[in-house]
Amino acid sequence: MLDTSNSMNSVDIQPSRLERAKQKVSDLLAERPEGYTSLIVYSGSAHSILPLTNDHNILRNYLSAVTTKIMPQQGKSVANALTLIKQATISDDTPVTVLLITDDITEQSQQALTRFSEQHRYQMLIYGIGSTNEELSAKGLTLPSLNNQKLSRISDEIDGFYLSATINKQDIHQLVSRIKSFYNPINDKHIPWVDSGYWLVFPAMLLYLLWFRRGWTIRWSSFIVVLCLSLPSTQGQAAENSFANFWLTPNQQGQLYFYLKDYKTAAERFENTMWKATSYYLNEDFDLAIEYFSRIDSNDAKLRLANAYAHAEKYYAAESIYQSLLAVFPNNQAIIENLAAVQKIIKARESLSEHQKQEQNERSDDETSDQFKQAKGKQIKTNQRKQEVQQYSAEQILKNEQLAKMWMENLQKNPSKFLANKLQIQVNKQKLLGSSNE
Repeated sequence: MLDTSNSMNSVDIQPSRLERAKQKVSDLLAERPEGYTSLIVYSGSAHSILPLTNDHNILRNYLSAVTTKIMPQQGKSVANALTLIKQATISDDTPVTVLLITDDITEQSQQALTRFSEQHRYQMLIYGIGSTNEELSAKGLTLPSLNNQKLSRISDEIDGFYLSATINKQDIHQLVSRIKSFYNPINDKHIPWVDSGYWLVFPAMLLYLLWFRRGWTIRWSSFIVVLCLSLPSTQGQAAENSFANFWLTPNQQGQLYFYLKDYKTAAERFENTMWKATSYYLNEDFDLAIEYFSRIDSNDAKLRLANAYAHAEKYYAAESIYQSLLAVFPNNQAIIENLAAVQKIIKARESLSEHQKQEQNERSDDETSDQFKQAKGKQIKTNQRKQEVQQYSAEQILKNEQLAKMWMENLQKNPSKFLANKLQIQVNKQKLLGSSNE
């Protein structure tokens, strides 16, 4: 399951988080040449790019075409991706590993992961990619951060395993080892378990006896203190071992800074998505506020998202959300006033743009020669020619070798466009089904 939300475009990891994630998936496929793999991408909606297949060449072709632009809806819904796994026809005896590649998880997705892990005995692996708050601050970057602590804690809660991306292939080797170790016990139930752990009893007894000798407790304690002091300390380790982290949860720390009106620090400390987004909004980091508000599927979050778009001068996006909310809450005065204000700005900008365009055209007409005008007339005439577009059904394409070849050539030229159209059609179909059920 590959996160394809907007935060994966962050360039704190070159060339971007998403591109690095795709490279890591390719490395993982190379390490498992015989393995069956399915690719699911998700943001606000989730889509199965390919069902389970061991043809990794096809999988790589589709993987290369995956971008955030092909996704029809914004968001970060792991829950929708898990639904697609539930729909897959997988035998109960099949050893399945679910690899989630992301930089953060919302509270709603966390609940969905917990329910999913309780219902299925799949191995759950979470792979974090990106930079933490401390690393981003050191680089002087203001981007959505990798929530290492939260992902690690969620992984523990669902009895899974968490690791973050490394520069080398050490992370891939760890993933492959986990997949193989989960696969073997499932398929080799007839092999008896051999317990050789009793050999560890003897060194344990020796340590136990030494512990109660006079003065050994002080010696052990001194050794541990010296060892801890000799370890290198980083900003991340210092933050984790700080007094605040020891006594307060990240959300409690966020609340403290929020009430002190240090909204930037509050946003960095909060794990709760709504509070994090609100803190960024109050700190006037509207692009980050948009990123986090878009991850929450609620009308309250949508209203705040529209406000953030308006403050970020993305008026068309704000207008669209206000209109969708007005259809649900037709008498909401705040929505009505905000929509009117945004539409007034849009109208003024369009009027100014039209006036500037008219002036530019007049200036251009004065400067053009007769020869240029004739060429321009020819171009207009050429563009006005009618073009006949022949449409073929899937059956016709499959039966005709030449048509099939043309279709494949066009698909290979722009697979991203093909995927974008495919995913948009799926979302439109779901909306139609939803409206018909209502």
